[in-house]
Amino acid sequence: MDQQNLNAPTCAQNPAEVRDLRALLTVVLDALTLPHDVPDYEARILDRAAWARTMRAALDEDPRDLGWNVDYLRAKLAAEEKTARRRHRPTPAVLRLRMQMRAAAYNPDRPNEVEALACVATIDTQHLKAVLTGRAPLDHRIPRQRLAEDLGVQEVGR
Repeated sequence: MDQQNLNAPTCAQNPAEVRDLRALLTVVLDALTLPHDVPDYEARILDRAAWARTMRAALDEDPRDLGWNVDYLRAKLAAEEKTARRRHRPTPAVLRLRMQMRAAAYNPDRPNEVEALACVATIDTQHLKAVLTGRAPLDHRIPRQRLAEDLGVQEVGR
């Protein structure tokens, strides 16, 4: 064995450090993983990438704070996700529309079924998807009377 191999650290020598590094990689991967169809994808992924990049600078300053930095980024991601959910929460009328769709055998969480309903009711598919996810209001662009007839209800969202 050469001298270089004798001095090289191994996983068995410092398992806590390996655990911290795995946690770091996991939280950075979480930061950079965001479904493409979420509202505000571009802005959110740029913010998340910036936060992940700051991890490098923080580790350059003091590598002993690895655990703290992992916890900080994890908390920042959780707060960002909570804010995004609150910002795009469907209104009560949209929630009722989703229930009415389910009762009429259209699952609002399945894109092909939303497309089928939009086709039957001659509604813009992308706008209906945006309404169902809380990204757009249930307004005049959705012909409520026609949609109500196709769903077999008196009134949409009531």
